[in-house]
Amino acid sequence: MKKIVTMTMVTAISTLLLVGCSATKGTVSPETSLSGGYETPLPAHTNKKKLYNAIFEAGEANGWVMTEFKPTAIIAEKIVDGKSASATISFGQDTLVVVEESSSLGSKYKTYVDELRDAIYEKIQDESAH
Repeated sequence: MKKIVTMTMVTAISTLLLVGCSATKGTVSPETSLSGGYETPLPAHTNKKKLYNAIFEAGEANGWVMTEFKPTAIIAEKIVDGKSASATISFGQDTLVVVEESSSLGSKYKTYVDELRDAIYEKIQDESAH
């Protein structure tokens, strides 16, 4: 009986360690946030100023107009063929949250927001590497 309990504990701890370690490598899938947006974990020790600049640069490079809303939140707006879209990007020390706000782009809106989120994450990864 004692061996079974020990083996169960070792298996559980190993599983937790493997899941925890694998979550920090490779591409990161956003998760639904309690704020109604998509939450993406940030690399460890992300500098707030570099993060802010990365968000602005990635958004502008993808055709979004970026406006500071708060020190930790940026509003992104895009106009395509006379139709508009907006999203709010908020960030902290360890997460980035993109909240879809409003759009008249129809089904293309999600695609544009996903591209924005991916571009921001790539820029953050580039900044973290330097």
